[in-house]
Parts: sequence; C-alpha cells; structure tokens
Amino acid sequence: ISQIPHLILDQQDMTFNHAHTFTPLLDSYYENTYFSVVTETTFFKEFGEGILLSEKTFKSIMHRHPFVILSRPHTLKTLRHIGYKTFDGIINESYDNEENDITRMMMVVEETKRLCSLDEHQLNTFLMEARHIVDYNYNILREKDTFLTEL
Repeated sequence: ISQIPHLILDQQDMTFNHAHTFTPLLDSYYENTYFSVVTETTFFKEFGEGILLSEKTFKSIMHRHPFVILSRPHTLKTLRHIGYKTFDGIINESYDNEENDITRMMMVVEETKRLCSLDEHQLNTFLMEARHIVDYNYNILREKDTFLTEL
C-alpha cells in the first residue's frame, strides 16, 4: 500500500491501530485549509445501528479545525451530547437530521461547495466565528476524563 502514488499515510506501520497516538505528520494539511470534511467510519444506515465517533473526528478537533461530518444521521447531535460544540450558524448542519443516506450525502456536498466558494470577507467572518468553537472543543478534548459509551 505504501507504493501507491499520491497516497498519504499518517503511519508507515499499518499492522496495528494508531488511533491512540497523535502525530504532527499531517499538520500542514490542517494549516493550509480552513475546514475539514470528515468521512467517518460509518455512513449507511442499512449496515446497522449506532454512531461511531472515531479518531477522524477528533483529529480535526485536536487541530482546531472546523468540520462537516459525512456520517450517520445525528452524529453531530451525539457530539454535542458528549460536551462538544458544533458549527451550526456558520456551517449548515441540517444534514445531520437527514435520514436518507443519499440526500444526506448530497447535503454535505452542497455545503462543502458553499464553504469552498466563500469570498475573502465571508472567509474572514467564518474563521473569526469558528475560532471560539474550535478553541472550546480543543480544551474539552484535552481536559476530558470521562467518556460516554452509549446514549
């Protein structure tokens, strides 16, 4: 897998789970972008119940990066339930309530397009408004000592 061109691995050793480690290898991607599209582990409702918040989401939080999450319905609601803030008001998060997988996917695509087309003034406003949320979430992540395993 490491021989495939244009593939970025955040770890060379793929023989065990590195989710518990935090590596600065991908820092430049966060520094040179202003939001992330997090593609969580689970998306389609037909593959069972439950919501999984993996390292994919928490890497954005650790890097103080605004995000949209391509995941199952109510993932953002779950994130808020465990103490984090989301970006409602500066990011259209209505996709989180959409039960239809394809419609939810298209809502995330449309919001991603909108965010990518912000003009300079809109971008500056977005970054200013996101700042207090990303700082809050970062501090929650760094200080959290209890974890919810089910709702």
